[in-house]
Amino acid sequence: MNDMPLKTIAKSLRTGALSATGLAKEVIARRESSAERLDSYAFWAPEIALTMARSADEAFAQGHELGRLQGIPVSIKDLFAVRDMPIYAGSPRRLPAKFEIEGPVVSKLREQGAVFTGKTHTSEVGFGVCGDNIHWGTPRNPWDADELRPAGGSSSGAAISILEGSALVGMGSDTGGSAREPANMTGIVGLKVTHGRWSGAGLIPPGPSLHGPGLLTRSAADAAFAFAAIDDGPDADRFERACDDTGIESIRIGVLDDYFWSECEPGIAQAVRSALEELAHAGATLKSLALPEAQELGKISPDWDWGVSAVELSEFMQAELPEWLNTLHPGARSQLQSQEQLSAIEYLRRCRLLKEFSRLADRTLDDVDVVVCPTSPMSPPLLKELADPERYRQISRLAARNMCVANLLDLCALTMPVGLNPDGLPIGLQLLSRHNADESLLTAACAFERVLGTGAQRLGIPPLCQ
Repeated sequence: MNDMPLKTIAKSLRTGALSATGLAKEVIARRESSAERLDSYAFWAPEIALTMARSADEAFAQGHELGRLQGIPVSIKDLFAVRDMPIYAGSPRRLPAKFEIEGPVVSKLREQGAVFTGKTHTSEVGFGVCGDNIHWGTPRNPWDADELRPAGGSSSGAAISILEGSALVGMGSDTGGSAREPANMTGIVGLKVTHGRWSGAGLIPPGPSLHGPGLLTRSAADAAFAFAAIDDGPDADRFERACDDTGIESIRIGVLDDYFWSECEPGIAQAVRSALEELAHAGATLKSLALPEAQELGKISPDWDWGVSAVELSEFMQAELPEWLNTLHPGARSQLQSQEQLSAIEYLRRCRLLKEFSRLADRTLDDVDVVVCPTSPMSPPLLKELADPERYRQISRLAARNMCVANLLDLCALTMPVGLNPDGLPIGLQLLSRHNADESLLTAACAFERVLGTGAQRLGIPPLCQ
């Protein structure tokens, strides 16, 4: 099962070659065998998963097609409200009941007969790109068997649930890289959809400008399949055919300029350039492309996305969860506090500039299908480095630099694994596409993957997952 594409698994469930109950038992066994090494879930729910799996099997037996994800195990980040499951949002205590009302994305998964395996760990209130959590413990990056490193954040547990095989789809979220950074740091695929394409209702925090749902999967093909299921558009079948059939030679690829390649740690730029050379050898046409709007973002705030989302998060927490403010990670609290005195005029100026830069970026990307760059200039840090607030700020800023561009410029983006650094830690290639060009993004990613291979094929299995 772990090597089968999601599309093949879904077909096998429909033909009866697999049962949802059998699949649920398999992922439960995988979780229980890895629980001592890896910590992915804040709320592990095997009984709920088995009940949902049996319901999916009953629907199959009666000839009821509920949706593409019927019978598929899905983990859900503990920022989403899920019926019959508590929400802590990575904080030390349960949130009020009004935050446990399911939003449209989770409801759609439920209506399709997906199997919920539980709520996965997150940085507190989703604010933290490294994935560390001082209350629940930090999910361990399975690529380093000797040193403790975080799995990336804030969808840290979602990434681990995919690697350990306790879920086939991980629901995450993305404000400045929160779905892509854990995917990048753990060698899987992470998708940030165009902001607003999927509702953020039932998601903490409801960041009006940047925050929204995202996906983590084993492969680009799996991400495309899950995207089609959740997006549920009228052209879903045509989109899936395009993902299967589009050749690399027909993808228009722009290679972003030196800004996105600066400050890369050893091995990162080389691994990404090597992957691009493989694509070119397979017939891809690549051209250099500058995205000056990315550097213009420095005019908004020296702390990048924190200059908008931090203000919105601070207001949300002061209004809705004031007693939760003092429990934040010191590094995260410091970043929030740095923006609390921002004037309304300055906040509105930043929002106006974001819209202007987004419009210009959309025009810049008009003659390519995707642009590419390293997902992040840095590899997973040591966990102990995050204890100092100033070092925490430095690491967070550099780790998210290339990724937050997609959020700030209102683009869609995906990371896929392409190599390992000299210490055996994953390296990601980031693809970005225009606003609402999610189908083009995923079609290109699938074409890339047919040339480069999946993460498991290219990187192997993490030491702590063997």
